[in-house]
Amino acid sequence: MKRIIMSMLCLVALPGLALADTSSDTELVRKAMNYYHQSETVVLVEHKFCSEIIRKGPNKNNCAEVIDPNTITQGSKVYLWMNFLVPGDHIKNTNVLLQFGRKGRVMRSQEMSFSQSIRYRTWKALPTKHLGETSIAIEQETATSFENIERLTYTVVKAENKEDVAK
Repeated sequence: MKRIIMSMLCLVALPGLALADTSSDTELVRKAMNYYHQSETVVLVEHKFCSEIIRKGPNKNNCAEVIDPNTITQGSKVYLWMNFLVPGDHIKNTNVLLQFGRKGRVMRSQEMSFSQSIRYRTWKALPTKHLGETSIAIEQETATSFENIERLTYTVVKAENKEDVAK
């Protein structure tokens, strides 16, 4: 189990490795482990817009097909797939809020609760009924407020009909 944790922490630390010429690998791993065990701030390690989530097999819980967030077809089934690092030995659960907004207004909110994990993968179906840009605010609940984790956008476009494609 320790080797698995160390391997995952090394993967989390890889971007820092490229930027830190003077730090040793051991120091980077030590910092990553310290963050995982002592921090309270969730990190969105990776996200993808997907047409489908794999439900079985060796790639279970991964994105089957990545799609362009700027050309999502109106009415289509689309997921926001997310991979979080959830730190905190002393925290039972961490609450994260997703807010979907259009035209400067929050249209829908969803709460998620995470337990400590190096690789917490989850996904949410996206609203695709309305044309135009939709914003997604991903925030972590703290004792007194909500802190920004990430802000994303996607754009819903009108589906081309057969007549338009033929022209």
